[in-house]
Amino acid sequence: MSQEFYEISGKKFIRSAKVCREHWNTHLDPTILKCPWSFNEDLLLVKGALEYGKKWVRIVELLEHKRTEHDVKNRFFSLCGKYIKMKHLERSKEDIEADELFEWLKFLEQEI
Repeated sequence: MSQEFYEISGKKFIRSAKVCREHWNTHLDPTILKCPWSFNEDLLLVKGALEYGKKWVRIVELLEHKRTEHDVKNRFFSLCGKYIKMKHLERSKEDIEADELFEWLKFLEQEI
């Protein structure tokens, strides 16, 4: 297919099968959610991080493959950043443990 695209477009750039597959899996697949994360998804993400550590593939399975590994990793570190900002901590995102995030999210859940 990429050879056909090359011939039709006249361009010299040809996507490899690997690049096409990755683009589909991360951007084009209609089953991947692009909407804002729900509170329940955040809880599942943090629970997954508690159970599996930073093994994003395993956590994606908990989310029923509705988010990409890249989205899961980015959301986890986004939550870490929000936690640091809210608690006025002097730590990096990488130093935050999943159990701290889980306790914080459970606290937020009670306030809702």
